[in-house]
Formats: sequence, C-alpha cells, structure tokens
Amino acid sequence: IGLEVLIVTFELPVLLAGLAAIPLVLLARLVAVGVPVMALKPFQEHTSSSILALTWGGLKGGISVALALTLPAGPERDLILPMAYAVVVFSILFQGLTVKRFLGRAAAE
Repeated sequence: IGLEVLIVTFELPVLLAGLAAIPLVLLARLVAVGVPVMALKPFQEHTSSSILALTWGGLKGGISVALALTLPAGPERDLILPMAYAVVVFSILFQGLTVKRFLGRAAAE
C-alpha cells in the first residue's frame, strides 16, 4: 500500500478534491459518532467533549487506501485513490500529531 503512492499521480484538481474530502470525512465521522452517542444519552452519561474527542481521535489508516486499490482501473479510481491517500495522510500526520493537544483542551473545557 505504501509503495503504491509512488505511482499515483497527484495533479492539482485531484489534490483539491482530496483537500475537499477531508472536511467531508470529518463531518461524516461527526455524524456517525454523534448520533449514537446522543441516542445513548438517556442511558449513559457523556462529557460534552466526548463527541468531538471521538471524532478527532478516530484516525483512519490503510483500509480506505486498500479498498480504493481494489477498484477497477479507470477515471474513478484515478480520482478516488489520491483522495484516499490525502485523507489518510492528513489523518495520520495532522490529526495524529495534534490529538493529545486537542484532547487536553477538550478535557479542560
């Protein structure tokens, strides 16, 4: 999976699509985490920052890239694969390096 990134072409429109995918993925995760947590609120108490902590801390990895690699060759794969790499790299580098600080601030509030 890691070596595949060497043959993926990252053109400007594809990079922009990858950058646009990052907030969409975070929003989808916020909904996927927030709805069940809010549904469980009558049965279990949660802190006010638990949804944000679960959203930011839910790091993505190689599974999304592996799934993108299984797509048949074509224009869709040429768009989805670099977008998946962009989201994974953002998640690992930016979210991974800031999760401790983010959770510290969330706990302080």
